[in-house]
Amino acid sequence: MKALDLETFFRERSVSVWGCADLALLRARRTEIASLPGSFRTAVVYGLPLAGGVLDRLEGGPDPLYLHHYRQANYLLDRVGFQLALALEAAGFVSLPVPASQVIDWERPRGFVSHRHLAAAAGLGWFGRNNLLVTPGWGSRLRLASVLTAAVFPGRPAPRAEAGCGDCRECAGRCPAGAIGATAADFDAEACYRYIKQVCRERNIGQHICGLCLCPFGDGSNPAA
Repeated sequence: MKALDLETFFRERSVSVWGCADLALLRARRTEIASLPGSFRTAVVYGLPLAGGVLDRLEGGPDPLYLHHYRQANYLLDRVGFQLALALEAAGFVSLPVPASQVIDWERPRGFVSHRHLAAAAGLGWFGRNNLLVTPGWGSRLRLASVLTAAVFPGRPAPRAEAGCGDCRECAGRCPAGAIGATAADFDAEACYRYIKQVCRERNIGQHICGLCLCPFGDGSNPAA
């Protein structure tokens, strides 16, 4: 069976941020990956940038404009994942598209898999102090989704070494919850989620989002793909 030409697939859909992670390397480190059927060998991770004009106007938390922008990004990502999974299965490779934003555990909010960890394993970026993926071209200002598949894609570049955020603490200065510490490991997820629930309730935002700590690292060229 011949795997799909991912470069062509993503270029035709104007997706410039994408990579592949070897699931075998993640099974020992990520419990949600370890529980997957062994037939899934690769995670194809991809992302779409968010508009700076939407994010730069946020004050104290999300607003209806950002909510719509966020949902549209997720819709586009899910559409791409749906198409990719069907194309891979048509080529003979069982595939599972993972939604861009779907909470399966509300006690400790998480999705089916962590797109951030898969993207880091695929070499698309590193974890910033805000505990989000930071990419070379778009910083944290992008949404991610993944397709798990039995296909293997040879010839992709090896994952890049982590660049790190250096002395930058811009995201910490923007966080009204005080959730951001010295490293990603110091991130206070409970404080973050408490603030998000509060501000979204106060502003009548129908989704638990914030957007304030999405750093603008990079110049928008995103050489990751």
